[in-house]
Amino acid sequence: MEKINNLKDLLIEQVKELYNAEKQQIGALIDMVPRANSSDLVLAIENHVVTTEQQINRLEKIATLLTVSSFGEHSDSMEGLIREGFKLISRTADKEIMDAALITTIQYIKHFEIAGYGSACTYANELQFKDIADLLHYSLMEEKEFDAELTKMAKEKVNKKAKEPLIS
Repeated sequence: MEKINNLKDLLIEQVKELYNAEKQQIGALIDMVPRANSSDLVLAIENHVVTTEQQINRLEKIATLLTVSSFGEHSDSMEGLIREGFKLISRTADKEIMDAALITTIQYIKHFEIAGYGSACTYANELQFKDIADLLHYSLMEEKEFDAELTKMAKEKVNKKAKEPLIS
């Protein structure tokens, strides 16, 4: 592992982390689709898979602008979030609770990405890399919008159904 000597190095590390995290996330989201019961949740996840693919393309463009030759190591952080999320999902006892658990898992992932994109965007702005900052900001806004969509879905439908007791 190379030393991080300045803000540009830190930006590059963050771009690599986000790239690896997004790649892992696609597989996890695809695995979540058949577990979801709400058609709204299924559609939201499927749409976000497409968005994630676009975000990966943006990160590849950013890497080219930064002259990054490789995307580095596997994101242990994303792997842990996905692993813990699937542990939670595997313990759900009802389809209504499943949707709430899926939203929880996805939001943990989204909040990690929001932090990463936010930091990287701040670094790019500080370094006056406007094109890179714009690309990162676009992905940041997509992550925030998806998080807000999931919150709304949880509050308006999913959580209300999940709080009903199981009927044996």
